[in-house]
Amino acid sequence: ADADPIYREYINTIGRDSNNRTYPDALNRLGDCLFHERKFQEASEIYAQVAQLKSIGADYALMQNGYAQGLMHHYAQKVDVLTSLTELYPRSDYADDALYEIARAQLQQDQNEEAINTYQSLLQKYPKSNQAAKSSLELGMTYRTLKQYNNATNTFKTTIEHYAGTEAAYAALEGLEQ
Repeated sequence: ADADPIYREYINTIGRDSNNRTYPDALNRLGDCLFHERKFQEASEIYAQVAQLKSIGADYALMQNGYAQGLMHHYAQKVDVLTSLTELYPRSDYADDALYEIARAQLQQDQNEEAINTYQSLLQKYPKSNQAAKSSLELGMTYRTLKQYNNATNTFKTTIEHYAGTEAAYAALEGLEQ
């Protein structure tokens, strides 16, 4: 909104100085302004510039670009962008979120088996993640959608045991009752 022209002016003033650590951050903030204004294509292009710099904030830019791609219903691109994040920055704070969003985009494309693999990967690599309980539940739901009822039941039970007290555990209990 009002910050958009300020960031653009700052970016133009400092130019593409690779030694200036504020440049990628300013680009990310501009991307955030555009994202907030629901200008997802423009935001995506800005985030892609930051990702290409491979500097501080590149993982954030990839995550935001993935969200933007999803909001534009470009699910294959979302998967590609977020896969880049998990491969380039496996220790990023966003890596678990990226896997979760990859699985959801795969479901949007009816790639259920791929989504199962992605959920399993998230649960294996990041069992304590804030996305783990939801991933476990959604893994069980995906199994049920595929009529793999034994896998669904086992996954729902695991969700209840490992994530007791969470909304996902309560939903998994409902899944068992169906």
